[in-house]
Amino acid sequence: MDTQVKQGKEYVNNPPHYHSKCSDEEMKDIIKRIVDRGYIEAIDVIDAFFKDNFNLGTAFRYEARLGAKDDEITELDKAIWYLQHEKVLRESAKKSKTI
Repeated sequence: MDTQVKQGKEYVNNPPHYHSKCSDEEMKDIIKRIVDRGYIEAIDVIDAFFKDNFNLGTAFRYEARLGAKDDEITELDKAIWYLQHEKVLRESAKKSKTI
């Protein structure tokens, strides 16, 4: 099977859009936390991928603990609320740039 390659990077097995935006030092701190604790928590993923976006981080948190606190439908509704809120903010920002 051929893999699609763009700009010298392999986009099938290791696409750059899956990488964290953390600096190497921040990622080392996150990995150390996980190793010291012995397991990964949702906050570790939030710190690695959503540290600059409260809405996306919160939506992920609800998805990661699905059914652990409230019933699954309620937690999905909460995650959707944060995602929809983020969408509205981005649409508004996009509109204000075009005016």
